[in-house]
Amino acid sequence: MFTRIRMRNFRSFRDVVFDLRDKSDTPKHIAIVYGENGAGKSNLASVFVLLNELMQTMDVRDHYEELLQKKSLFSDEKLDQMMRQRLLSGMRDIRAIIQDYRMVDSDEQIEVEYEFVINGYTGSYSIALGGQEIIHEHLEYKLNRRRGVYFDCSRNEIVINKGIVTDKDLLCDIKQAAKKYWGKHSILAIIKHELDDKSEAYVQESITGNFEDVLCELRLVSCYIGYIIICIPRPWRMSKKETFYHERMQSQLQQLQRKLQRAQRQPLSDQAPARGLPRRQGIWRRVRQGRRR
Repeated sequence: MFTRIRMRNFRSFRDVVFDLRDKSDTPKHIAIVYGENGAGKSNLASVFVLLNELMQTMDVRDHYEELLQKKSLFSDEKLDQMMRQRLLSGMRDIRAIIQDYRMVDSDEQIEVEYEFVINGYTGSYSIALGGQEIIHEHLEYKLNRRRGVYFDCSRNEIVINKGIVTDKDLLCDIKQAAKKYWGKHSILAIIKHELDDKSEAYVQESITGNFEDVLCELRLVSCYIGYIIICIPRPWRMSKKETFYHERMQSQLQQLQRKLQRAQRQPLSDQAPARGLPRRQGIWRRVRQGRRR
């Protein structure tokens, strides 16, 4: 899906381009990043976490308000207070997100651009984060026959292409919500929040198929920073198309995880094992055959 990612003033990266294409500009199916401790592998993976968090800020706001309205979660007062603090610490607004991803000792804006391919068509999503809020957001993908701008938002103007939404009432709702909340929330989060309140049948009739494909792909992007643990958490509510994309991606990642686990069990050295140690059946035979080839 992703072909190229550019990061500026993002954690330890001043200006870095992560290219996921081969020499013929074809997107790679699998990309493996390795390096020493402190080289920036986790920071590179965090750029996908950022995209996921930017789409969840409206939901976080609702959960935060719902939590504050509840009088008590547990009968034990100390346990209730501890659990509230833990839950609230995991609900990050745009300010907390910016502080976490901003480069150390830098006052410049964070800029991230994601280039992708969906169904054979190219597109890009870019966002710029200032001191406390979003200052620019832009999405491009196939409109009808050609690539076009879906939305372009800045402090001066919020432009949403009417060609991505077929229902005028839904378009008015999105524009009104954008005027109220954009800056503290991304357009992707605002649109996602508006669509989650509607029925699946209404959503399919109200937005174009291309826009639905983009939302499905971006919505299912996830990253778990760990040690050969790859997973995609399933959202609470998913459409049929999102379910299809989710199951396909989960299957591909499970296959990758099994391959990595098998590779771990095989020795990396070409030297024969020491005397007295059992040889793994078939491994050295394959190594010898590979040398002959």
